[in-house]
This record gives sequence, structure tokens and C-alpha cells, in this order.
Amino acid sequence: MGFVSTNEMQHFGFEDCQLLSWESIGPDIVIQADALIVEANNSQNTNFTRSYADTVTVKFENGKIIEGCKEGFRYLDANDVLVSETEDEILEEAALEQILKQCQTNTMYWFACVQNSPEEYCLSIEFPPAEAYDTTPGDSFRIQIRCTKVTVRWERYLNRVQ
Repeated sequence: MGFVSTNEMQHFGFEDCQLLSWESIGPDIVIQADALIVEANNSQNTNFTRSYADTVTVKFENGKIIEGCKEGFRYLDANDVLVSETEDEILEEAALEQILKQCQTNTMYWFACVQNSPEEYCLSIEFPPAEAYDTTPGDSFRIQIRCTKVTVRWERYLNRVQ
């Protein structure tokens, strides 16, 4: 049976979402992910409460990456005084392709429709730090995609979000 949600990305939660794969299939961009939260107001939510979907497939039909960016950051000391700042860095196509090949098991922590443009979506991916117990944030990347339609498919629900 399964569930299919079309153009309802605002009715999903991404705070726990883990990317499994990212690939281009013909004119489409296809992402597989775990721990996607289906919000209570999603048309396909039969549980009527925030619930985790099983592994999902997100398909951007006629998807094209418009821009990729390594997000900048600010370091503040304990007194909220700026210590250093790094600006956002626009990625060249080759660098972006390399990053997308390495994105498995990374966190997709944000996903939104671009304001005033219903066919453009922006998502953010965070890579973990190189050291397992390093508490500094890893590199994060913002990717903007233009497409004609976004479809999310999953087979079953797992459990409610606690």
C-alpha cells in the first residue's frame, strides 16, 4: 500500500532526519532518508499525531540544483563577544558533486520552500566532526533545488515522536 505526499514539504519535520542516499536519476533528484517526521496536519498522516515514517524516498521531479553553499559560522566567547567569523562559501559544481556523494548518514536538519518561489526548495545538511567525541559543529551545507513537483513516499509508520 504505502503513503504518498505531494508538494507538502511544510508538513514534515526534519530535526532527526538522516540521509541515506542522494542520486540523480534521469531528470530527477532522488533522496532516501530515515527518521523523517510526518506532522499531524499532513494529508497522509493517519495517526493524527507527529509520527516517524519508515525509510522515505523524496523525489524532486525535473530537479536541478541551483546553488550549493558551505555555510559560514561565528565563534563567540563565554561573554558573547565575537572571536572569529567565517562567511558563506558558494561551491563550484565539482566540489558540490563531491559533497553530495559523501552525504550518506549525515543529518538533514532543515528543509523549506524558498519564499515567493513555490518551485524552489532549500535544504541543509550537516556533516559530523572528524573526531567522534569532538563537540564543535561539523561542516554544514545549504543546497537550493528547483523542481516541478516534490513527492515523498513511505511504506509504513514507525512510532510517535516523543
